[in-house]
Amino acid sequence: MSSEEPSNPWRTENDGGRPDIKPSEKKPDFSVGDRVNILLADGSVDPDGPFLVSRVVSADQCTLCDRVTYAKAKEGAVFSMAALESAA
Repeated sequence: MSSEEPSNPWRTENDGGRPDIKPSEKKPDFSVGDRVNILLADGSVDPDGPFLVSRVVSADQCTLCDRVTYAKAKEGAVFSMAALESAA
């Protein structure tokens, strides 16, 4: 059995020999505060929108809020950025 630690693609060693986290190479499509529409399976947009991006969870996911009340949209569901489009 090897005493080496398993490879971790998210960590690298910096000049001081301490672990460091690699930055994400992919930038999110939307940022907090952006107005977006949710795309439905039939190609239409959710009639309750547009919404605001309230939190970017990852480069591919975010949560939304109501654009007027700032309440969580869709019970705080996490949305794929691919299921959203920019709202004018």
